[in-house]
Amino acid sequence: MAKKSPAASVRLRPQNPFDLIRLLARSQSDPRKAVAELVQNSLDAGARKIELTWLNEKGRRVLRIWDDGTGIFPELERDEALRRIATTIGHSHKRHLSPSERREQMILGKYGIGLIGFWSVSAVMEIESRVGGGPALCLRLHEDEERAELSKVRQKVLADEPTYTEITLRGLHEAAARIIRPPRLQAYLAGELRGQLLERAAELSIHDRVSRGTAQKHFLVKPQPFLGAHPRGRRPPGLA
Repeated sequence: MAKKSPAASVRLRPQNPFDLIRLLARSQSDPRKAVAELVQNSLDAGARKIELTWLNEKGRRVLRIWDDGTGIFPELERDEALRRIATTIGHSHKRHLSPSERREQMILGKYGIGLIGFWSVSAVMEIESRVGGGPALCLRLHEDEERAELSKVRQKVLADEPTYTEITLRGLHEAAARIIRPPRLQAYLAGELRGQLLERAAELSIHDRVSRGTAQKHFLVKPQPFLGAHPRGRRPPGLA
């Protein structure tokens, strides 16, 4: 029998890299999970204060996420930092994974898809970043579009924090808006991020600027208490 010659190695590449990004983004079907990942980014940046605001702008629902963490690539100038986000969208910077590797890990249930998960929530995502009192810049991403826009931001008030990140989700999809309303989102985040919130001294709150009358307007997200049975009938420390 003739011996087989050594097989040559061939690297598979998508014909259009954006098709892989599209596939990755569409893999995230739960808008609550997408919002939780954005909050997780704030926690990973060491934020002590994270505020989610539910509001109306020109008749459209908007969700804004603000934090006082260290910022996006704080060692870089804002222009370079946001361009890096745009040109490596779909990668995991913390875990050094490509979009295809990230998708494999997501299928295994290890974690989600990061920033492009916003496709399941809204038509537009704006990432506003300021570090060390410098100028604030904004990266504007559109659902299912390859191009993004980068622009300078006029400081709103003199009291603006010297370092912050603000993500604004505009044009919320109707189906997503129904399940990320403040009361539902509060309950979901309290469970989904329970471990992170217990480990870190961060205050996570949701403000409702849409509801009227006597409806609750402010929600503090606290880790859910342990409700399961502890092994051998012993209670976890701190529980009566």
